[in-house]
Amino acid sequence: MFNYIKSFILIVVTILLTSFLGYMKTEKNLLESSIERNAINIRNIFNRLIWEKYSFMLEMYNFEPTRMHEKPQFMYFESEAKLLFEPLDVIQVEIFYKGETKVFSLNKYLEHVHHPYNHDLKNNISSTSTDNQGNIIVTVALNPEENPPSVIEITYDAKSLIRPFRITWIGFTLVVLFICSSLFLWSVMKIRESSKVLNEQFSINTKLKKAKESIEEISSQKSQFLANVSHELKTPLNAIIGFSDLIRTAEVLGTEHREYANDIYYSGNHLLNLINDILDFSKSELNNLEIKPTLFDLVRLTETCIRMTTTKRKKIKIVKSFFSNKILIKSDHKRVKQVILNILSNSIKFTNEDGLIKISIIRLPSEIEIEISDNGVGIPEKDIAKALSVFGQSNTELSRKYDGAGIGLPLSKKLVELMGGAFEIESKEGSGTVVKIRLPYRESNAA
Repeated sequence: MFNYIKSFILIVVTILLTSFLGYMKTEKNLLESSIERNAINIRNIFNRLIWEKYSFMLEMYNFEPTRMHEKPQFMYFESEAKLLFEPLDVIQVEIFYKGETKVFSLNKYLEHVHHPYNHDLKNNISSTSTDNQGNIIVTVALNPEENPPSVIEITYDAKSLIRPFRITWIGFTLVVLFICSSLFLWSVMKIRESSKVLNEQFSINTKLKKAKESIEEISSQKSQFLANVSHELKTPLNAIIGFSDLIRTAEVLGTEHREYANDIYYSGNHLLNLINDILDFSKSELNNLEIKPTLFDLVRLTETCIRMTTTKRKKIKIVKSFFSNKILIKSDHKRVKQVILNILSNSIKFTNEDGLIKISIIRLPSEIEIEISDNGVGIPEKDIAKALSVFGQSNTELSRKYDGAGIGLPLSKKLVELMGGAFEIESKEGSGTVVKIRLPYRESNAA
C-alpha cells in the first residue's frame, strides 16, 4: 500500500509541476496577446467614430494641437473621447498627435510613462511595454501611414487582468488532478483485484501441479511394480510351459493325461501372453518401450495373423479386402502384428456363431488404414472410453463370460500412437465394432 501512496504523490507533484511550468511559460504571452488585440479593437472604434474627423480638421486648419481645445471645432472632442474610454476596464488612455504632442489624457492620477513612436511598433501598428508598477502599456498607431504616426496609448492593470487566467489555470489543474486521482484509484483497485485473482490462480496451479506430480509418481510406481512382477512371473511360467509341452507330446501318456497336459500348456501360454501385454503396457507408460521400424509386407503379416487365430475361430466368416497384393510399409513388425492379433482376437471373441468379420487395408494420401469390423455384441457408446482404459471392460457380464484382463485395447492404442499412427474405435451395442488403425505410409517405402 505504501508503494501506491508514493506513486500517487509522485503523480500529483508531476502534474502540478508540469502545469505550473506550462502556465508560467504561456501566461505573459497570452496576456499581452489578449491586451494587444483589445487595444487594436479600441483604436479601430476610436478612429471610426472620433479621430477621422478631428485629425482631418487638424490637418486642414493647421491648428496647434496643444491649443486644440480652445477652438470651437474641437469643443466636443474631449467629451466624446471620455464617453468612449471611461466605461473601458483600463487605467489610463492618452492620445499623442504625430508621436509627441498629447491631445487627450484620461485618469491623470497615474504617474505617466510615455513611450513615443519607435521601431518596436509591430508593422507600424502597435507595441507593448511595462511600466515601473508592472502595468502593461500598449501603444497603437492611429494612422500607420503617417510619419511619425499619431498614437493612442492605453495602460492596463496587469494584476486584475491576470486574475481570470490564474483562476482558469487553477480550475484546469484541479480537474486534471481529480481525473488523474480517479484513474489512479480505479487502477489501484483493479490491480489489487487482479493480484488477488492471480494469487488464487497461482495457489490453485501449485496445488494442481503437486497433485499431478503425486499422481504421476504413483502411476510410475504402479507401472514399475507391474513390470517387476510380470518379469518375475515369466521365469517359472516358461518352465511350466516347457515341461507341459514335453509331457503332452510324450507317447507314454494316455488320452486323459494328455488332455490335462494340453490344458496346462495352453493355459500357461495364455497367462504368458497376458504377462507380456502387462509388461509392454508398463514399459509404454514409463516410455521404455522401444520401437524398431523395419520394411515388411503388411498383407503377408495380416494373413499370418488370420491364420494364427483360425484355431480359435468359431463358425465366423472372415472377408479380406486389400488395395494391393503386396504392401510394403516401414514400421515395427512385432508391434503391428501384436496390435492386429489383439483386435482380431477381440472381434472373434465377441462375435457370435455364423458372424462376419471384415479386414480391409485402405490407402490414404500419406497413411495406411487397417480397418477391422465385426457384427458382434458391440460396446455401448458411453463405455468406449472405459474400454480404452487399462483393465477397463465395458460390460461386467461379458467379462465374466469371456476371459481377458481388459488390457488389449489400451495397449493396442498406445502401441499405434508410439509408432506415429492413430487408433479409432466406433461401436454400438448389438451392432458390432469398427476399429481403424492408421499408420504412416510413403511410396518410397517400397523402394
